[in-house]
Formats: sequence, structure tokens, C-alpha cells
Amino acid sequence: MSHFAEGLRKVINQHCRENASNTPDFILSEYLFRCLDAFDAAVRERDHWHHFHPMPWTTHILEERTLDIKEGDQLRTTLPAQNAQSSTSGVACR
Repeated sequence: MSHFAEGLRKVINQHCRENASNTPDFILSEYLFRCLDAFDAAVRERDHWHHFHPMPWTTHILEERTLDIKEGDQLRTTLPAQNAQSSTSGVACR
């Protein structure tokens, strides 16, 4: 799991946001992580359609996100097994 996705998982767990949907925090964090990836892809497609080219200083951000997407795709099959035991952090949720 990427550092960012792990941070999302921790925040979801700390605020008990998994309770409303009865969905484990690691599944919600992966979902939100992939939503951001989808949004990034939509922005790139929009920019391409409008013939807009990002400023040169922003291209490294897109390259880093592409690497995260590739890592995320590899983790998709292993994510539940790796995190099933670590999805609780001792935080009491109401």
C-alpha cells in the first residue's frame, strides 16, 4: 500500500468513517485513492481535448501519480489479505 493510501486508511479509521457503510477502512482508502487517480486521468483527458499543456514544473507530479497507479494495480489482488488484521488501530468507534 502506498504511503498516501496508508495515511487515508488511518484517517478513515481514526474518524470511524467505515462504520456507516460497514466497509473495512483499507477498502475505503483504496477506493478513495483510485477516485483521485480517475480524477487525475479525467483532468489529463480534458487538458488534451482543450490542447492545454501543463506548466513544466507540474509534469513530475503526473509522473509520480502514474507510478502510484501502477503500484496500486499490483496491490489490488493482495490488499485485503495484507490488511485484514491491521484494519483496527485500537480506536473505539461508536
